[in-house]
Amino acid sequence: MRALTTALLVVVLANGCSNTDSDRVAELQLEMNTEEPTTTPTTEPTPTAQPEPSVEPTSTTKPLPGECADLANSYVPVENPGVPPFSGTLEISPHIMSASDPTSLVELEYSGQKDRTMFDRRTDQFGTVNAHIFEARYGTSTMVEVQVNPEFDIATAEQEALFYATAIGRMPAFLFTDLETVWIHAGDEPAGGGNNNLLIHTDAGRQYYAARGFLEELFLHEAAHTSLDSRHARDPAWRAAQQADGNFLSIYARDNPEREDVAESIGPWLAVRFFRDRIDSKLAEQIEATIPNRLRYFDCTGLTPHTLP
Repeated sequence: MRALTTALLVVVLANGCSNTDSDRVAELQLEMNTEEPTTTPTTEPTPTAQPEPSVEPTSTTKPLPGECADLANSYVPVENPGVPPFSGTLEISPHIMSASDPTSLVELEYSGQKDRTMFDRRTDQFGTVNAHIFEARYGTSTMVEVQVNPEFDIATAEQEALFYATAIGRMPAFLFTDLETVWIHAGDEPAGGGNNNLLIHTDAGRQYYAARGFLEELFLHEAAHTSLDSRHARDPAWRAAQQADGNFLSIYARDNPEREDVAESIGPWLAVRFFRDRIDSKLAEQIEATIPNRLRYFDCTGLTPHTLP
C-alpha cells in the first residue's frame, strides 16, 4: 500500500482489483455542454471576502407543511421580469462552495489499466482506450470509477484522479444520485456532465476553473446535468416556475431552457438558501428577484447541501 500525502484518504495500489464495465457506448447520448458560456455578469456583484464555511448549513427558507402540495398552481408571476442578469451563472461567485469545504472522498484505489470508452472533446467523439482505473469511495458506500486517459503516466494519473475526486466529494449528496464514472483527459477543453458521468480536461480544470476558484461551482453545474436534468427539466412544476418567473438567470439558460436552466439555477439556489453569508447581498437579492418561483420549486424538493454521509 502506498499512501498519498493527504489526511482525507488513502490510495491503495492493488493491481488485482477489477470492476466490471457494461461498455454501454452504443447507448450513450451525450448530454454534455457543447460550449461553456462566458460567465461575466451583465451586472457585476461586489466581491466579498470568503468567510469560513458553515459546518452545518441550514436553509434560510423552508416551505411550511402543505405549501408544496399544489406547487404548479402556487407560483406568483413576476411583474416586469426584464432580461437575464448574467451571461452564465457558473462564475457569479467563487464562494458558493470552496476548496476548504469538507469532502466525502475517503479512499481512492488503483486497479490497473482496462479498456474503457470515453468521450474526448479534443476529437468530439467517443474512443476506447486502455485507461488507468481508480475506484473512488465516497461516504460509507458510494463508489465512482475514475477513468484516466493513458496519455498520463501512472504517477500523474494518480495525482489528477486524486485532485478531481477530492473536489467532486465536496458536492452535495444529491448530485451523486446518477454519477457512476469520471473521465479525465489532458487538454484545454470545457468540462461536461451527463451520461452518469463527469468529464474533465485537466488544463482547463486546473488553469481556468481551479486557479480562479470555480472548480466546485463547475461540478455543481455539470453534476446537475448528470443527476438532476432527467428528473426536473421536463417536470410540469418546473416549467410552470419558468413561466411564472418570466425570465432566466442567464442568457445561457434562456437560449437553452430545457438543457441548461436546471444546471444554471441549482448553484444560485444553494447560495441563497444555504450559503447566503458567503455571497454578496446584492447578488443574493438579484437571484431572488429573478427566479423566485424556481427557488420555491427547489425548496420543495427536499434537497440539501450536505455531502454523502
